[in-house]
Amino acid sequence: SGLGVSGAVVAEVLPVVVLAPLAGPLVDRLPRVKVMVAADVGRALLASVLAIWHGQVAIVYAVAFGLSAGSVFFNPAAGSLLPTLVEDEQLRVAEQGRGERDAGPLAAGESADDVLLLAGDLTDYGLPEEAHVLVRELSAAKMPTVAVLGNHDFESGKQDEVKRILEEG
Repeated sequence: SGLGVSGAVVAEVLPVVVLAPLAGPLVDRLPRVKVMVAADVGRALLASVLAIWHGQVAIVYAVAFGLSAGSVFFNPAAGSLLPTLVEDEQLRVAEQGRGERDAGPLAAGESADDVLLLAGDLTDYGLPEEAHVLVRELSAAKMPTVAVLGNHDFESGKQDEVKRILEEG
């Protein structure tokens, strides 16, 4: 029924609204692989509950809530895992290689980067010093850059100064 589907949607959206603001900062302070494994094990256990008690609507809603909550913690851990797996020097070399594009005409089938989009959490704690580091690191980018502040950028209450530093950089 429509009411049943609405309940399932609310059960899946509620953890995102309630837990997402806490999940990013919490995951940043925990071992990411352990967070991902715990989230997956929890989601697997919840999914197995449905195999046994699938006839009770309240349990279906609770499982939907739990599955979504697991994703709220899994996704930021997975998204921030690469820098913990690759040495800093390897990341720098990869970034430098991307910036050394020939300025001449593009060959058939080749594409150019149009814009660099930085989608939030530009700093760890929203400190101006961190914004200066980001500006220095991005100075090699040879393309327009658009950045959006994330929850970490508001953590110290200096988001206006961080924004000013980024705009001037």
